Amino acid sequence: MFINGALKFTQELTTRRRIIGAPLTVDEILDPHEENNVGEATAYEDDDAIVAEIQHRQAIRSGELVKVESDDEDGDDLPKVCATELILLCEKLEAACIAR
Repeated sequence: MFINGALKFTQELTTRRRIIGAPLTVDEILDPHEENNVGEATAYEDDDAIVAEIQHRQAIRSGELVKVESDDEDGDDLPKVCATELILLCEKLEAACIAR
C-alpha cells in the first residue's frame, strides 16, 4: 500500500515537473547516503569526558576558543622567547614601523 501510494505520488510530481532527474528509489529514500558517513567514533572513559568534549566543541563554535591546527605537533624546533625579550622585540618593531 505504501509503495503504491509513493509510486502514484512520484508519477504525479513528475507530471507536474516537480522532480528533476530520476526519482529516488525506495531504498534511497529510506537509507540516504549521507547517513552512511557518520564520521569518527570516539570512545570516552565516562560521562564527564563526554560532557567536557561537548563543552569544548561548543566553546570553539561560539568563538570562546580558537582551534589551531598544526603540522608540527611537538613544537620542539620553535625558539624559546621569554616575555621580556618579546616585549623588547615588539618595541623595536614598533619603532621601526613608525620610522618608516
